[in-house]
Amino acid sequence: MIMKKPIDIDKLFEKFMRRYVSENSGKYSEEEWYDMLPDIYAKFDNTPLMELGGVKPLEYFDDEGDLVGVWLEYIKQGIPLNDYILDAIVNRVDEREIIAQLDEYADEELLLSAVEVLRRKDSKNAVNRYIDLLFSKKICHHVKDEMVEDVISNVDELCGYLLERLDGKTADSMFAEILSYATARDERIKRMLLDGLKR
Repeated sequence: MIMKKPIDIDKLFEKFMRRYVSENSGKYSEEEWYDMLPDIYAKFDNTPLMELGGVKPLEYFDDEGDLVGVWLEYIKQGIPLNDYILDAIVNRVDEREIIAQLDEYADEELLLSAVEVLRRKDSKNAVNRYIDLLFSKKICHHVKDEMVEDVISNVDELCGYLLERLDGKTADSMFAEILSYATARDERIKRMLLDGLKR
């Protein structure tokens, strides 16, 4: 089966919205248009589009057998990701395939979308990998900020691994912030935080 062509579906919605507004010009106030947005989105979801080969946006990825491949093509071609492909990945791709994309040499957009997908899956299995990547100088701060958020949410379970990685070194501001959320009474954490304040 031929892999789905990456398409900017959000741009298609903008086109759909402009046409819908034009066809209903003068019928509604600005506030009414705002209230109608959920219904317009639902109408778009279920409207077959020529640009999608006559398929509804909601069903565009239903028969795609290589969602990871499509995801990577979106990134490679610089086409904005959309909720349709992300939802399909969340629902149908094993988290191990997603975690496998978490590499320090990976594209920033790929890393950010992987973090987003893993959040939607409510996955806790990537946080050790996040810690590894936080030590990398190749990862940009935008990506690290997102990973730090998830590490903090699981800090008590991760303390042992993080302390092992720090190996007695003074924690920099990023790791100090993470450790400051720990509820465990560990003298190593206290010492690292105090040492950080003295720097």
